[in-house]
Amino acid sequence: MTSSWRRKLHRAEEHLDLVKRLISFDPGRQSCAVTVESDPDGNWECRVAIAGDVDPLVPIVVGDCLFNIRSALDHLLCALIPSEDKGTAQFPIFKSDPLAMDDANGKWRDTRARNRWLVQTRGVPDEALAVLTELQPFNQARYGAQRAEYHTLAILQALQNADKHRQLIVKGHAIKQMTVWLPEPLSSFSFVVARGSGARILTADEKLEVKADGVFCVPMSTGRNEGFEIPFSIDRVLDFTAQQILPNLEPLLPDPII
Repeated sequence: MTSSWRRKLHRAEEHLDLVKRLISFDPGRQSCAVTVESDPDGNWECRVAIAGDVDPLVPIVVGDCLFNIRSALDHLLCALIPSEDKGTAQFPIFKSDPLAMDDANGKWRDTRARNRWLVQTRGVPDEALAVLTELQPFNQARYGAQRAEYHTLAILQALQNADKHRQLIVKGHAIKQMTVWLPEPLSSFSFVVARGSGARILTADEKLEVKADGVFCVPMSTGRNEGFEIPFSIDRVLDFTAQQILPNLEPLLPDPII
């Protein structure tokens, strides 16, 4: 019998497929239109031009997708612990170590975080708890340059928490990994940060034939200025769950169900 968390992940994948259809972008690199217009000072401004609006269903379906992923993690955690402790169980996601001690006074650095960790993981067997701790954003951040808030689970937490209380904010279409091609002998250049429709990419004193290409995406915000690329961010969360969380925790189940 297929486990409830795997069924929920499968449903999340169906939601993500719908998001991709609603966005209707080719996932590969493609050309982007550029407008060239004169400004009041006689210069020529080149701006990104992406036609169309984002379907208003996109943030709603993204929210459904996130809910199923988060619920799948909670189902998996509950399967690891005895029945009497399931009432407070929740898959923990912590950006800082909840059990860190203050070297100066020997007390817990964040008592509230410690208490939340203990409540959410009560009854989890030691081996599974060690795996859960290893998977946490605060632990993963120690092994690389990535900050804890950019960890995959932290992204899931930020987006899903926001969706529970307000609609996720879609900022319109954008293009990332963009290269701007200029006529010779001028040098072409690239942008690292995504540019939305209408963004200025060049100002010149003469009218130029400018071309651009890149990868299209839809930036999404929680209302706190975070920018998450859709569908890339959700793909990343699903991949991490399927490739890191399930293979490490399912073998530790009392009665494995996959």
